[in-house]
Amino acid sequence: MAGTNDIAGNTSPSTLRMIQDNLLCMTEIAIANSVHVIIASIPPASDYPRRPGLDTVTGNGGMRDGLSSDHVHATEAG
Repeated sequence: MAGTNDIAGNTSPSTLRMIQDNLLCMTEIAIANSVHVIIASIPPASDYPRRPGLDTVTGNGGMRDGLSSDHVHATEAG
């Protein structure tokens, strides 16, 4: 589920190519270390608390109530 922090720009601005390269690199490292890889989509986000006003993944709503405490990170129920 990598990509959310890239979209939010939490470390620096990222292009789509950079995000793709990061996913590929993590997958290659995992496989090289006999780690099973599970790739999931980026969860919906209505807003990023550290970056208010950022155009988000869904743009009009995040996770349903009860699935996230901050509309970005899933809770156990999420």
